[in-house]
Amino acid sequence: MKTTVTLLSLLTVLSLAIPQTLQAQSGAGSPVATADSADPAATSDGSQLMNADRLMQLVPGLTQSEAVTLAQTGAVTADYSGAISARIAPPFAGKDAMLKELNKTEATVGIELLFQAPIPKGYRDRKDFWLETYNIMRSISTLKGIKYYSADRNIMRTFYYDAYAVPSPEQEKTRLPDPVVSTIPASSHIFTYHKDSSFGNYVMSIDYTAGPDPQNPQYARMAMSNATTMYYSIIPIERPYKLQIDLVVVPVGDTMLFYGNFVANTLTLFGLRDSVDVSFTNRVKALYAWFMDEIRLNTP
Repeated sequence: MKTTVTLLSLLTVLSLAIPQTLQAQSGAGSPVATADSADPAATSDGSQLMNADRLMQLVPGLTQSEAVTLAQTGAVTADYSGAISARIAPPFAGKDAMLKELNKTEATVGIELLFQAPIPKGYRDRKDFWLETYNIMRSISTLKGIKYYSADRNIMRTFYYDAYAVPSPEQEKTRLPDPVVSTIPASSHIFTYHKDSSFGNYVMSIDYTAGPDPQNPQYARMAMSNATTMYYSIIPIERPYKLQIDLVVVPVGDTMLFYGNFVANTLTLFGLRDSVDVSFTNRVKALYAWFMDEIRLNTP
């Protein structure tokens, strides 16, 4: 009982990461989604998000309400329990393989997130569009120093104090260069070290896939699973390979669809579903913000 109370107290005071850019979308000046308001919102550069009807064509699993929210705000979230779900994932060739791998975690909770954002024209027109996009997902060192909004402190905080590729979980101090490539492989695997502002030091196992033809792909996927135990202070919160975050990018014309699916086996967390949901939902949002920032930085 003492351990349970201590863990509950620790997780209650976790800083919950909400990227500043997404926080701004939900501010007082943002459009409000309603059941009969399906017009897309304009972004800061005047670009239009896809409307709800188009989104439902592209992602059949969306409800009308979810499609309207995605059209109005650029983001929608759906949580689930029980069977692993990819209901709001855009169709892509690796979806069945993703579900099979997510099931290996024996997850007890799951969260799906779907984002849409206009792709800058200069970036979309790049001859190396896919190679650059794939290498952004492999540029682990660029995660170092990214910021997130701490809801309880009402300030911006550092998300990762450090992040880099490593040879193995046992060699977390051996820093490797970002594993960027000159040709996109069908699949690839790396290990990465993270010094996290909330969860300390840990190593992730990351699998990359691109397809169906890696030389002319239609999607790229980054699947991150904890290769070492994750802790909050001295309390273990997730055993190795029992947590996975999948990130999938699917460009559609001038729009980038960015999908995230977080699953975890939370039996060791004493049923603290809400704390886990909110904390890791915001982590996926932070990774989305990082990815889109890197696209903007790499736009000619």
